[in-house]
Amino acid sequence: LMYFASSDIAYVATVYTLSLFGFTANCFLLLLIIYRSPKNLSSYRIFLANTTITHLLSDVVTILCLRALRTNLRINLRLCLMRASITCSTLFSVHLTLNSSISWMISMIYRGLVLQHFKIGTKVAVLFCIAGYVVPLSMLVRLTSHQKYLINVLCESLLMI
Repeated sequence: LMYFASSDIAYVATVYTLSLFGFTANCFLLLLIIYRSPKNLSSYRIFLANTTITHLLSDVVTILCLRALRTNLRINLRLCLMRASITCSTLFSVHLTLNSSISWMISMIYRGLVLQHFKIGTKVAVLFCIAGYVVPLSMLVRLTSHQKYLINVLCESLLMI
């Protein structure tokens, strides 16, 4: 902590506090979805749980891969020390943001179908949720395979500035 400025410590403390609060709130929401949702909404409960689990993962990754905002030092905290910082940040942003958007989109499609009196079973709902992970995970695999290329492009762009 002696290498961090007081503003960096305040930033890290704020992000950790908000992420822990978000994690706790999402755990509570997941419990409510499981135990308090009406049984006749079983398909919709799956979509809600999928979105909540994505947000839980987002909070966990934020805590584990928090990046200190020191542009000249490039200090990363926790698991990002094991990976390149650009890859870690990119993987976090792309996967969880895209998956969260896809989860909301699938939920809206479900609502639209239900309003048109279509009946969607729980197996179909689970398949929709799994399909929502295909695009983000394929991007993760692609980004991970091009990790060195991404680092070189970033370094070259920083040298041009």
